[in-house]
Amino acid sequence: MAKVLIAGCGYVGCALGTMLVADGHEVFGLRRSPDALPSGIKLVKADLTLPETLGAVPSGIDTIFYTAGASGSTEEGYREAYVDGMGRLLHALSELGERPRRIFFTSSTSVYEQRRGEWVDEESHAGPSSFRGDIMLLTERLMLAGSIPGTVVRFGGIYGPGRERLVRAVKDGKVAVRNDETHFTNRIHRDDAAGCLRYLMGQDELDDIYLGVDHEAAERAAKVLPGPVRRGVYFAVGATSVVLGVIGIFVPLWPTTCFLLLAGWCVARSSHRAERWLHENRFFGRYLADYRERGIISPRIRLTSVVTLWLFIGVSAFFLASRLWAVVLLLLVAGAVTAHLYSLP
Repeated sequence: MAKVLIAGCGYVGCALGTMLVADGHEVFGLRRSPDALPSGIKLVKADLTLPETLGAVPSGIDTIFYTAGASGSTEEGYREAYVDGMGRLLHALSELGERPRRIFFTSSTSVYEQRRGEWVDEESHAGPSSFRGDIMLLTERLMLAGSIPGTVVRFGGIYGPGRERLVRAVKDGKVAVRNDETHFTNRIHRDDAAGCLRYLMGQDELDDIYLGVDHEAAERAAKVLPGPVRRGVYFAVGATSVVLGVIGIFVPLWPTTCFLLLAGWCVARSSHRAERWLHENRFFGRYLADYRERGIISPRIRLTSVVTLWLFIGVSAFFLASRLWAVVLLLLVAGAVTAHLYSLP
């Protein structure tokens, strides 16, 4: 049986480790927090952002899975987790004299530029249109150029336990097929992603790159929009939030992400075109990446968003006190956004 290290043992890594332990392999999970790992996975307490901690990597490792994730949606956070983290791990292995048989990197389909329904496979041109894709592609090249044989698996959007926002929306009847144009989304369940990595580990001959998505592309549905009055309120709050978010880009200590999250939530209920523009905008899209792709936000951003939202709503309600209907609408919007944010993992 093999000796396996899962570097960045988180959402996919824990599922993979559980499978490999059941297969009889000795599995180590490298992570910076001492949170409990699934039974059978041995903790290696180290931090991929701190090279001095990587001496804790066990000797004699046969296979490494690099499944780390960025701690935030900023370019700096992505670079730290992927390019820099991979570089530090490869350097540490060299310093320790370790040469595993293979290293696997869980990359992303964000490395592709195709956005209009084109068929994509392992031979398709990779030309990222975002910093996330750029950094993923750079990390792939760094690993594949190293002395350790490497394999990249480019996963689509990963869903599963704790990441079921889209599934819940479909079950609740909150989405419907839009007839004006067709959009496709590429997804894969967490357990299928882990199973893919497990299968590849058992193969003797591997290519450099594989795609990890459900075999059949899924047509993306769009939310049914409410009536014109509610759409107008949502659009007004969303547009105002975009302006306030832009201020935060230039003014220190002024929050940005919370206003853009609020804007994203509002425009999704007011205009399909505005929603698409906001998420694909080169300046704003990166702030909404985790929310859009994985349906998650960090606890800090969640708290900041809710506090800022209620302050904003409170001030607006004060100036609109003579118009009870407007105050009620604002309070309903704030309550709905708060409930939505706290429903996310």
